[in-house]
Amino acid sequence: MFTDIFRGLRDRYAAQVQAVGRQYPADEFTFLDPPLRLEYRYGLKLLREAGIEMGDEEDLSTPNEKLLGRLVKAKYDTDFFILDKYPLAVRPFYTMPDPDDPKYSNSYDMFMRGEEILSGAQRIHDPKVSLPFLPLKPFYFTLLESAFLSMFLCCSCWLSGLSIMAWMWRRSRVTLIPSSMGAHHMAGEGLDWSV
Repeated sequence: MFTDIFRGLRDRYAAQVQAVGRQYPADEFTFLDPPLRLEYRYGLKLLREAGIEMGDEEDLSTPNEKLLGRLVKAKYDTDFFILDKYPLAVRPFYTMPDPDDPKYSNSYDMFMRGEEILSGAQRIHDPKVSLPFLPLKPFYFTLLESAFLSMFLCCSCWLSGLSIMAWMWRRSRVTLIPSSMGAHHMAGEGLDWSV
C-alpha cells in the first residue's frame, strides 16, 4: 500500500511535489518495492556496528531511530523501511509473542527517514496465551488490563480490539454475549455507529 502511495506521488503528482520542495527543500524520497523489512535484531546489529551500546531487549530512543534511518539509507538506498519483531519486553502486555522466539513479538514499526510513522502488532486474542506472560511484564495490573483480559474470558470475538471495545463501551450501547453461550460476538441494541 505504501509503495503505491509513494509511486503515485512521484509519478502523478511530480509538479505538486516539486512546488512543495521549493518551499521546503528536501532530497528526493527513495523507496523499495516491496518495502525493506528488517528484524529488530538486525537493526540493533547495525546500530552496534555504528558504536551504539544497547541491550538486546531495550527500546530504540528517538536519536537511535534517526541514526538507524541514516544507516538504512546508506546501506539500502531507501527512506522507507519496516522494523519487525520487537522485543516483547518493550511492547504492551497484549502483544502476541513471536511463535519462533518468545523473547520477541509479532510487532513492527514503519519508518520514513528515521522517523517512526506507524506502529502495530498482532494482539493476543486468547487469554490462555496472555496470562502466562503477565508476571513477566513490569506493570501494575490495572483496571484497564483487567477489563482487557475479561473481554476475552467472557465475550469478545478474536477480531475485536481494545480501541473499538473502549469506543463502544463509552457509547454505552453494547451488550456483551458470554462465550460460554457459544456466541463469540458482540450484539448491540440500537447502536449509533456515527462518530
